[in-house]
Amino acid sequence: MAVSDPTLKELKDIPYGFQSSVELAQKCRKLKTYQGRLRLCLRSLLMKKCLHVPVQQLIDNPALRQTFYETYSLLGNEILCEIFLSLCVTMKSLNFKLELSNARFLDETWLLPNIAHITLVPCSELGISVVFAEDKAVIMQVLDSSVALESEGFSVGDILDEINGVIIHDSQQ
Repeated sequence: MAVSDPTLKELKDIPYGFQSSVELAQKCRKLKTYQGRLRLCLRSLLMKKCLHVPVQQLIDNPALRQTFYETYSLLGNEILCEIFLSLCVTMKSLNFKLELSNARFLDETWLLPNIAHITLVPCSELGISVVFAEDKAVIMQVLDSSVALESEGFSVGDILDEINGVIIHDSQQ
């Protein structure tokens, strides 16, 4: 539904932090599902202290709230929505330090694995063998006397997410 719909008031006072969180989720090439994009957006909103913005918009625009939510739901009920808004505003005082680049798993779960940033000596061969499982590059072997072994940052079973900003995925799919 377009914001210019005559039944809806115009959305007002949208902070840049909210806009940039939505754009981040829309443009993330690692995610394939709306669920994963929503999870990334929520994580970004927490970090930028603007999780309250969409809730405030629902309160300020009852027609918007009624369009998307049933009156018995948390966001559809005016009183419950106000209570939730107060919680979201209180959360602005907390500092969330979330790794947003580790987003590939948000399609599947909220629980994200640890991420390691590894700097390697320039080389033509990394010295690892990978197999693709569910579009993820899983390290199956770290070769002896390789740059990967020397870095001590690679282990069998690790998932390569990206190298030099290039997302690693199975190009066969």
